[in-house]
Amino acid sequence: MKKHFLFAFVSVLLALTNQYAIAQTKAFGSPGQHTPVSSQDPNNPSVYGYYEYLPLSYNEASGKRYRLLFYFHGRGEAGNGVPQGQTYVKGTTTQPGNLDKVTRSAITKILERNMDSNPNNDFHLDSCIVITPQKFSLNGQALWGSPDYIRVINEISQHYPVDSSRIYITGFSGGANGVTKYIKAFRSNPQDAVPAAYFATGLTGPELKEAGEYDYFQNVGTWFHANRNDPNSSYFRARISGVTITGVGDDNNPSHQRNPQTDEIEHYRFVNGAWIRTDSINISGTSPSNKAKTIITSHRTGGHSVPTTKIFENPLFYEWLFSFRRNFDIQPTVTVQAGNDATITLPTNTYTLVGSASSSDTAATLTYQWTQETGPNTATLVNATQASTLVTGLVEGTYTFQLMANASNGTSGSDEVIITVAPDTPANLPPVANAGNDQTLVLPTNSTTLDGSGSTDDKGIVSYQWELVSGNTAALQTVLVNFTSTQTNGQAPAPWNNFTAVPKTSGTQEDNLQDTQGQTTAISVQFVDPWQNRANNPNSGGMQTGDNSGVYEDQVLRYFYYFERTLATTRSMKITGLVTDKVYSLTFFNSASFGNNGVYVTNFTVNGSTVSLDPTNNTQNTVTLSNLAPDAQGELTIEVAPNSTLSGAAASISALVIEAFDANQSGIQLTDADQAIAQVSGLPVGQHTFKLTVMDLEGEESEDTVVVQVNESTGNTLQKTVQINFTPTTLTSAGPQWNETNGSSNAGFTLSNMKNTQGQNSSVSMELLDAWSRKIGGQTTSNEGIFPNEVRQGFYFFQQSGTPTTRSLRFSGLSVTDTYTFTFLSSRTGSGNKNTTFSYGTDTVTVNASANVDNYAILQNLTPQSDGTITITVSVGDGATYAYLNGLIITSASETINVNLTPPLVEPAGFGWNNTDGTINAGYQLTNLKDSQEQATSLGITLVDGWGSRRVGGRTTTNEGIFPNEVRAGVYLFQKTATVDTKQIKFSGLQTQSTYTFTFLSSRTGAGDKTTVFSHMGTSSSVNASDNVDNYAILENLVPNAQGEIVIEVSVGANATYAYLNGIIVEEYGPSSSARQTQQNTSLQSQLQVTMYPNPGVGMLNYRQAEGVSLIQVLHTSGRIVKQVAVSQANGQVDLSNLAEGVYLVQFIGKNNRTTKKLIIRK
Repeated sequence: MKKHFLFAFVSVLLALTNQYAIAQTKAFGSPGQHTPVSSQDPNNPSVYGYYEYLPLSYNEASGKRYRLLFYFHGRGEAGNGVPQGQTYVKGTTTQPGNLDKVTRSAITKILERNMDSNPNNDFHLDSCIVITPQKFSLNGQALWGSPDYIRVINEISQHYPVDSSRIYITGFSGGANGVTKYIKAFRSNPQDAVPAAYFATGLTGPELKEAGEYDYFQNVGTWFHANRNDPNSSYFRARISGVTITGVGDDNNPSHQRNPQTDEIEHYRFVNGAWIRTDSINISGTSPSNKAKTIITSHRTGGHSVPTTKIFENPLFYEWLFSFRRNFDIQPTVTVQAGNDATITLPTNTYTLVGSASSSDTAATLTYQWTQETGPNTATLVNATQASTLVTGLVEGTYTFQLMANASNGTSGSDEVIITVAPDTPANLPPVANAGNDQTLVLPTNSTTLDGSGSTDDKGIVSYQWELVSGNTAALQTVLVNFTSTQTNGQAPAPWNNFTAVPKTSGTQEDNLQDTQGQTTAISVQFVDPWQNRANNPNSGGMQTGDNSGVYEDQVLRYFYYFERTLATTRSMKITGLVTDKVYSLTFFNSASFGNNGVYVTNFTVNGSTVSLDPTNNTQNTVTLSNLAPDAQGELTIEVAPNSTLSGAAASISALVIEAFDANQSGIQLTDADQAIAQVSGLPVGQHTFKLTVMDLEGEESEDTVVVQVNESTGNTLQKTVQINFTPTTLTSAGPQWNETNGSSNAGFTLSNMKNTQGQNSSVSMELLDAWSRKIGGQTTSNEGIFPNEVRQGFYFFQQSGTPTTRSLRFSGLSVTDTYTFTFLSSRTGSGNKNTTFSYGTDTVTVNASANVDNYAILQNLTPQSDGTITITVSVGDGATYAYLNGLIITSASETINVNLTPPLVEPAGFGWNNTDGTINAGYQLTNLKDSQEQATSLGITLVDGWGSRRVGGRTTTNEGIFPNEVRAGVYLFQKTATVDTKQIKFSGLQTQSTYTFTFLSSRTGAGDKTTVFSHMGTSSSVNASDNVDNYAILENLVPNAQGEIVIEVSVGANATYAYLNGIIVEEYGPSSSARQTQQNTSLQSQLQVTMYPNPGVGMLNYRQAEGVSLIQVLHTSGRIVKQVAVSQANGQVDLSNLAEGVYLVQFIGKNNRTTKKLIIRK
């Protein structure tokens, strides 16, 4: 039996069936020959390499069915399944073939030396096929298990013409262990045990001991053979097994009734309820009245293996063995598929049921019958006797239909299918936008939340869009400049100012430009340096859309000013006539239908700030410099330069947008503008109107507005904020305004002189008076509010039943003349009661952390003790089991402090994985590890030695295999030094009668030699962790010591510097069976910020900045997917030229998130 233990620091289970369909297939050798069949031969019906012996009478064309005899070797004959003289090859692993190992003893040895075409030497094998499979192992040591027996019997019996009632199993040593395991596996359902008789010799493993559970096998031939001086106690195991099957005798009976030191053979037959002893092999005939069905034979001398060959040389053995036939004949089966469950929507009221069936008896014919089992009415089956039939007259509700298939041999099978009929979809109702209630803010508060979650639609809203539509943050003045030529097709319509002098020489100036209101302004543009053009012709190489669908009109896109780096490295333009008490934004655009390698990328620099733009094939992208203050003369100087130093590098400009703002009203920021809940900050005094536009699945839209009034402050108090982020340095930081705990959760941990939100060190410190646990699993949200998702994602927690039952946080360095407000975030995914209570003195507040997004626990106006301290007590709320804390903000009149509690970097892996907590110190333990069914076991693991460090940097993959990416992501490692190159890991609580297989994953991004070696008691296996995805180090058949322990040594490869370990799978082979698993992971979500254009479009859809996107879906407004494209690059195109004119939804889908945008296609 097999157990699986997995821990992350997974095994594939193979289910086999007991079906034995007979198929006549060409054999590999000739009659009378003993032929090796390679495991790598594509015609091999089995996964195992094996030797095939065919009787002299073998003739596939005769229709005859033959006996089938299996011989299973011992542990030492395992190998690679490839014949001698050939080479085993898998990937980069090669090994000389060693299938010949199985011919060294027992029946295979006899067959090898009796190839003389003489039936008299074949010991009744003239009508018997003999198969000797080899257990796979590259180290030459492996044991058989009952799943191996089941599989090879399936594969071989379906390949050769076999009499299914005359299949026999024989085994030596480890192969004999497999015989007893096979008998054990079928003691509860013996009708499924195929063999007619068994022979087990040289048992070294489990004996049959469960008395009374093997009654069936009293009527089946079972012969146990052993040697009395075998050091493996095989005779003791043989006697116990015989006593268990017959129910007669005990540990000492049948016993040595004569002189065991002189009698060469002791032979026991169980006949008519009693054991009969002789000193020679005697089967007493094969008639039912005197045939012994259970036999125990022992030799005095010969060691472990020699007597085995003697038994196989004795014709009486074959006479006895082949006298048995299996009582349970194998019946052919019929397999039926009624099709997949389906749903249709009225008014469609018909459906075609598509069924199929097959019989394991290939000569049988099938008939079909469909019937209705359940349903709201009686539907009509048009062709009920066919494999597929049309069903009519369906109404709303759920139907179950059964397909019965009857075979001409009398067997049958059935399957059911469920058809759901949904009601007719009503006409679409347009959405109703709800931008929320008007708001009033008082400075210094200048940020708020715009909440559109109250918007509704009958089928759900698919997109939100917020925008500022009025208010005194709009530009006071806008001037548009088109750098063009005198050509008519380059003259953009008003309000564009068209610069037509080409080339521009030094000192040239365009005066008194007009704004977008048609008013003449004092703004002018002066060319400080000369520019150039191509051969004194207009520079007309810009992109053209043909329908003005670019960011600007085609006349603006067509022409540009430029200069090559060979002329100069920089050219300057000066904007004059600006107002000194205003600030300005400058937006730049360039476009070229040629260029590559970034040679035309252009840098624009103003007041020391630089932005860059690539004109190549550009129709949509612009760059902006904001909050630019003119000098005392009302001027701004623009420096234009090529970004590249490559040959042919040049700089260009096609358009310039100049916008003026009030100096104190230019900092407004609108984030999450495409979400139901958006954040707005930087609001100046005044009234601001925001518009929310929502769209449903049908493409219908609705709008609503909300007004945010910002008033002057009535007082002069300046607040500062200090924020604390409880996170390790390896997790994404919540930002410079948060104080980070770096995952420390031990009692006594202290954050000293925490920063306030101005980035200044404060006098405030925080100390954990008690230890906490920590984990990732807080409820994140698109509406982050005052606690960003980097704070929300992780939390510290403790259990009500723990000690102590509460936790305390002490804050010191507080001002005794101030009062303080503490705002706590408690958030955990999931439902139920997760109430957490925070107390100070008589002040108490409780919040439910369950899936919490925007509810906070707030303790207000707290006065410090005389020593400047406040101690907060955290407890589990009434009816809850755990208390949670993600982050906190401390606010006073003088400052505010933020604290974020987040666990270590790697997310736990899923079901069945035991996860370390990131501890790498010597003595760290995980006890009572779960198995793969989440059941606690006795197994434990101890780090005997401390490891050097832990990192996130394992190689993840789309083909995760037995180790998921959560396990692959994190890695323990240590460096080889002059004194240390080995670490030990101890596994305890193991079963001393079991053997174990350990599979180790070592994976680290990067190239080079990162070989890691795993060893136990002289056996070792190594793997190179460098960018490793699917190579593992495996140690097989490890035996625990008397204390139930196995110690694994991990060492650095000979030419490597570090050793690495990501995860381990432990498989147990022993007297009991269950599957057990463990795992570990970290993942962080990010918002998808994707740009697509043109919109409206006619054919090709361009997308940019699609980092993390793996799939693009285009949906019709009916919800039907009309296009799917796999994405491998952040920038690209999608061909939509085959789509009809209309409104579509484009979804950009990442691993953990997605964004949806509306697209209009015009023809």
